[in-house]
Amino acid sequence: MTRRARDSGPVRAFTVRLPREVADGLELVAEAYGRSMSDEVSEALMRHLARRLRSGDIASRLQGLKDAKVKQLDELLDASRGDVDRSGRTPGSLRRR
Repeated sequence: MTRRARDSGPVRAFTVRLPREVADGLELVAEAYGRSMSDEVSEALMRHLARRLRSGDIASRLQGLKDAKVKQLDELLDASRGDVDRSGRTPGSLRRR
């Protein structure tokens, strides 16, 4: 689900499952600061993402992900054309690995 936030442009909503103790603590902290639980979680996730993006290994991890996705897309495209993949499998034998 995508909607517009008040100041920050489009947002996506999703469910987070938390242990009861964490949810209870989050609720108390949010209330103490006059904020919503959602705002508290969003702030924590933005900080986490910023740390990940600053980490030294993110570029190699993203390149590996890109390479795997390109390979999957190439196989799917070959199958849609009726081509046989490099291992000799026919399109009908392609399965997620």
